[in-house]
Amino acid sequence: MLSYLAAALPPDASAEGRLLALQCALRSNTSGQVYLPAGLLRGMRLARTLAPWEELEDARWLRRLPLSAEQMGQRTAAGQLLDATVLTQEPARRNRRRSAGWALRVVSPGHGCAPCRPQTA
Repeated sequence: MLSYLAAALPPDASAEGRLLALQCALRSNTSGQVYLPAGLLRGMRLARTLAPWEELEDARWLRRLPLSAEQMGQRTAAGQLLDATVLTQEPARRNRRRSAGWALRVVSPGHGCAPCRPQTA
């Protein structure tokens, strides 16, 4: 998936845009729609900016979808993947979601370790 995204996205795509594209590709349903909860976007530090979404829209890789009133209350972001290659990927949805979670844990600072504490002499 990473090799594919490296080829499919513009060479000047930002790290934030690439992270968003990866999460969208891994979390999309069989119709190519993706719904990302606000907590996930906050965790990726993408909740306060639309720049990565706009970057992917400009590349014609996805388009943002309007949200229903319920989704607005849950502060969900929604998109429709436009890339035909991503839409043909058929690994099990559960496996793709697990991979999406793994990708976030691997890049998170402090993964697998307790917070650092100052040492006293």
